[in-house]
Amino acid sequence: MNLIIELPDDAVTDLRKRAERLGVAAEAYARLVLERDLNEHRLSRAPRHISEVIAEIMSDVPVEEFARRPAKLQRSRR
Repeated sequence: MNLIIELPDDAVTDLRKRAERLGVAAEAYARLVLERDLNEHRLSRAPRHISEVIAEIMSDVPVEEFARRPAKLQRSRR
């Protein structure tokens, strides 16, 4: 697939400098960066155990909200 991306001049200059430091063409460096980003995105969407998802969601809940729960549901947060 061919893809044309228009970048501001300063971004092109930065891209070329970074590619040069790695000893590759600017196009190759741009492809490397895009592929790395896409791979990281795929990995971040990997299936997780439900307990991990719940813990992540609950990490933002204020402590005072836990105090308002019925006693039988209260557990210490660690």
